[in-house]
Amino acid sequence: MVKFKERLNAPLKDKIDEKIDISYVVEEVLKANINENERFDIEIGKEIHSMKTKSLRYQLFARDLTKNKQIKCACCGIKAEYFEANRNLTKNKQHNNIYHLNLYGEIGNKKVLFTKDHIVPKKLGGTNDLDNIQTMCTDCNHIKSAENMTIEELREIINNNKHLTSVEISSKLDKERKIENDRDN
Repeated sequence: MVKFKERLNAPLKDKIDEKIDISYVVEEVLKANINENERFDIEIGKEIHSMKTKSLRYQLFARDLTKNKQIKCACCGIKAEYFEANRNLTKNKQHNNIYHLNLYGEIGNKKVLFTKDHIVPKKLGGTNDLDNIQTMCTDCNHIKSAENMTIEELREIINNNKHLTSVEISSKLDKERKIENDRDN
């Protein structure tokens, strides 16, 4: 069983903050995954929770760490710094005590969640193979959405809209796509 110290994140004030329970060093979690451990136990408060480490996200993060000695967003380059065991917050109260692992980086006082991105989106025939996924922060992933665009195209969109948040950029792109789609039909 592995015990982790609680991380104090007082300066971080975004909506993910309420899920904070524990964070720990990226390498430790990925070492468990690389060593084929399917689960490991962590102590949260006085309770032991079994965490599943086998997932496509962890395989991706392990690949990036092994290959590049770090994990970072394929688009903006922000570096991942730690995992946190986050509680599932659902309407079904019996599932609210189940934890999963999320990978985060930080920009100033903003905590940034990392995820996997399908290079060729699944809706366009992309697969869940490791060759078709890349690590992205959720801001960049939200802007890319399910569009088939290169990293260079995504960077250009972000650079041309620096004054907007990722949600605003995504909304703007959705409106532009709808206008274009309506015009084509």
